[in-house]
Amino acid sequence: TLESALWLTRSLGKTKVEAALLNNQGLLHTMNGEWDSAMLAYDRSMAIALEFCPSNDRFLNILRNNIACLFDPQVATPINPEIP
Repeated sequence: TLESALWLTRSLGKTKVEAALLNNQGLLHTMNGEWDSAMLAYDRSMAIALEFCPSNDRFLNILRNNIACLFDPQVATPINPEIP
């Protein structure tokens, strides 16, 4: 499960993979209409990503877009990036 994958990546200290998995978790919550849970997952992903991504990084841009979709579904459909 996704929770198992998150636990394993945290145990192994794979923070970049953790950020990608949290984004994926946010996507799942978004698609299920669970906006609060999606925002929590995106927020945790963003906190990690800001530590290792430059400001113009593709992953950060995708994450920002996914968050924007929570507030305005007309922005774009959330997408799932490759692992950074």
